[in-house]
Amino acid sequence: MFRLLISSLALWHTASAATNYSISAVSWAPPQMNIFGIAPDSSVWHKFYTGYDWQPTEGFENLNGQCTSGPTAISWGPNRLDYFVLGTDSGAYHKF
Repeated sequence: MFRLLISSLALWHTASAATNYSISAVSWAPPQMNIFGIAPDSSVWHKFYTGYDWQPTEGFENLNGQCTSGPTAISWGPNRLDYFVLGTDSGAYHKF
C-alpha cells in the first residue's frame, strides 16, 4: 500500500498487489511519482503517477529480472530514475 498526498487531503490507494519485499517510491519532478516492487515471481514491477492517473491503469509494468531484495529507487535529476536490486546470484544490479 502507498499514500499519495493531495493538497491537505491524504488519500490511501491500494497498489493492488502483494509482495514480501519492501517497495520503493521516487519522484523525478512534481507531480510524477514512480513505485517499484517485487512480484511473486521475483521480477521487478513498476507503476507511475502522471499527476492525473496511475499508469499502467491495470496492474503493473513488468521490468523482468530475478530479485532477492526489494528495489531501491533514486532520482538525481529531471527525467532520470535509477533502481537497484540484488539478483539471485547475490550480484547488485542497476537499471535506469
